[in-house]
Amino acid sequence: VEQKGTKAMPEEQRTIAVRGLPRVATEESIKKHFSEFGEITEVVVALADPQTISAAWVTFDDSYSAQIVIENREFNEFRGMHIDCCFEEVPHAAVMAAKARKSLRAANASNEVDAPAASPARPKAKAPVAGRFAQTWRDATGAGAEIEEKQKQLRSANIRARYQLSSAVEQGNSEDAIAAAEELVAMGEQPSNLLLRKMLENSADTPGVERFAKAMNVCARGGIELDVEGFASLIGRLFAREAPHAQLRCALNFG
Repeated sequence: VEQKGTKAMPEEQRTIAVRGLPRVATEESIKKHFSEFGEITEVVVALADPQTISAAWVTFDDSYSAQIVIENREFNEFRGMHIDCCFEEVPHAAVMAAKARKSLRAANASNEVDAPAASPARPKAKAPVAGRFAQTWRDATGAGAEIEEKQKQLRSANIRARYQLSSAVEQGNSEDAIAAAEELVAMGEQPSNLLLRKMLENSADTPGVERFAKAMNVCARGGIELDVEGFASLIGRLFAREAPHAQLRCALNFG
């Protein structure tokens, strides 16, 4: 159920385009890098030459994971280089080229199987005992899947709360903004300082002692930082509507 005053999350935007990748990037390393944000269902790459990837399209299992990458745009790096990420569907040409490369690899693998072996294959090395035991334990108990599912749910809740906070602040809905900020703080996340400031200013503009107290509380727990301009704006808004002295004293504590 969509809450009042919030934006609906995109359902189909699960694919992001990645550009500006370094020459050392491979399809496998790209998948490993972005799997930190969520489960990946597909990676399609475009080649500038046989050894260089010019762009990649990463499709996540859910739209929230993709949104995390987009919100982290300014800080997205791959092997120490900044990369550009945006929502974009996979071009048809890239899909066809990927299928052609896959078919070629399959044909080459088939030819290698048919060719006579030059020497007997080495036996496959076994995983370390500790690793095999840990994997067996995870398979038997399902603990690994359970942890992964909890992490996925936490990421989804985080993105929803950030959307709700941004939307509520934009619409001037202080009640929903405070609820979303409280949810983020409860998850151990630090809401955007700018959004906290705007939420506090919206609460100061309208009467409501309890709502303003809640806004002040969540801002303090969220680690808000008010510069001179922000502090002056808050006090000025309270004076403009002749707010009770209790609210003014409370706001002065931020000074």
